[in-house]
Amino acid sequence: ASADPAPPADFRLTLLDDGERIPRDETAPLPESVYPGVAELFALRGEVVAFQAVVESQTPNVRDFSVTLGPFANGDKTVSPRVETFAEQFVEIKRTTGGTRGSGVAFRAGAEPEPRLLGFYADALVPAVPTKAKQGERGALWVDIAVPEDAAPGVYDANLTVSSGGALVTRKVRLRVLDGAPIPYGKHAPTVYYDPSNLEARMGNRNAELQMRRLFHAHHVAAFRNTLVAADVDADAPYLTGEAYDPAKGYVGP
Repeated sequence: ASADPAPPADFRLTLLDDGERIPRDETAPLPESVYPGVAELFALRGEVVAFQAVVESQTPNVRDFSVTLGPFANGDKTVSPRVETFAEQFVEIKRTTGGTRGSGVAFRAGAEPEPRLLGFYADALVPAVPTKAKQGERGALWVDIAVPEDAAPGVYDANLTVSSGGALVTRKVRLRVLDGAPIPYGKHAPTVYYDPSNLEARMGNRNAELQMRRLFHAHHVAAFRNTLVAADVDADAPYLTGEAYDPAKGYVGP
């Protein structure tokens, strides 16, 4: 017997570039999408590309929205990128940066960025969890696509599905793998500094440090922390030796 059809979708789905800022409240308009139809992406082998899936619910109750991305194929040719999904958490921006020279530290009076981004905007990424939305308040999902270094150049299509309570919306995602040398690991690696005490203050403990360092490493980002005593060196050792990035111990990435 055939499966029961999915109920009609009672939410809207908009796909946006990874550089767009997403306002939570529907009173603020979304940026114009560069993907009005098929979401077309291109990447070198070894590169990570991303996009955002924004949902606008038509029901007043808070609901979970999940995203999946099917296999990429072109006839009998396939490519198997590593796909990671994140829920975007919204943070409230209460004021612009203040200062003594006019209205801001970085900008003189009358030269602030336009528009002024005040209110709730998508910011932090929480891996492998659904986003939440209700009527009037958007939800946002982030999708990372890591192209394998041995992927064959070509154009591949996959289906993106966003679902909630049985209702779903499907969009096509097209990935063009460029014909060129793979990006060497760390070719343009940026460096970030973090203080573990700040991580503990935000998260309640330092259990997220391993996941954070692995996420940095997978995206070619070199991270370092303050090293003041011998115990700090010991804590940093797994990242310096590469032990923390062992696939046999749960690491996924280059």
